[in-house]
Order: sequence, then structure tokens, then C-alpha cells
Amino acid sequence: MMGLCQPRGDYMDKPWKEDDATIEKMVTEGASVHEIAAALPHRTFQAVEKRLSRRGLKTESRRQKKISFTEIRAERIIEREEALKILAGTIEKLQKGGEMQEEELVRIRTIIMAIRGYFIAFDSYEKYAELEARILRLEEVAGKALERVPADVGQDHQNGERQR
Repeated sequence: MMGLCQPRGDYMDKPWKEDDATIEKMVTEGASVHEIAAALPHRTFQAVEKRLSRRGLKTESRRQKKISFTEIRAERIIEREEALKILAGTIEKLQKGGEMQEEELVRIRTIIMAIRGYFIAFDSYEKYAELEARILRLEEVAGKALERVPADVGQDHQNGERQR
């Protein structure tokens, strides 16, 4: 019974003290969480990840990476078919399987999200362009109709007079 009431902290910390030196060495060498977990086969990936977090250690994959970029402005609007081809190529790359660097996976996710947003924006743009064309046609028709109205009819109406 006495073992059941014993605080777990002491029991859990002793084995980690032996592994902490390995963890610290591997973190300074730039190892990933996966590599550290592989070096400690008696630990689960989640246990290693939690230990790193508790100790405030960050591996390369857990550090904030800075990405620099310049302004992007398209020379032309790509059509839906071209965007679908880009998406299809991305899906084909994912389907091939095999190993992939994290940066490449981030790039693929970014492409997929960008194309998703592109289709939404493209739909709005098409609707706006269609609405704009309809307004221009209405203005043209209204302009022609006003040209056919005699000038004195417009003045009588403005003065509040009605022809009978």
C-alpha cells in the first residue's frame, strides 16, 4: 500500500536524469525531436516532446524560423485551369509518397491554401466583373433612352408640371 501513496515525481524524475545529458547534447547538435526520441528507445515521442517543453529546450523543428520574402505582384491573372493544374501537380507529388523535408511539406500546404483562397477571390472577381459589365450596359441603354426624350419633357417634369 505504501507504494501507491508515494509521490510519482521522484520516481518519474530519476530515469530522466540519466537521459537529460543525452537530450541536452542532441539539442545543442541540432537534432530533431524525432531523432532524440529514436536515441531513447525506452521513451515515447510524446514523452520526449513533453520533457523538452518542461525543460525549455527547443530543437531545430520547434524553433521559430524566420522566412524573408519580397512583395509579390502578378503580371497577369492566372485562369482556373492553370490553378487546377498547379493543384493537380501538388496532389501528384503528395501521392508519390516517400520522404519529404518539412520545408517542402510547408510549401505544399501553402500552395494548397493559396489555391483555395485564389478560387474564392477569383469567384468574387468574376462576379464583380460581370456586375460592372451589366452596369455599363444599363448606363449605355439609359443614355440612349434619354437621348430620345424631348428636352422640354425633362424640364416640365423638373418644374413639377404634368402634361395632360
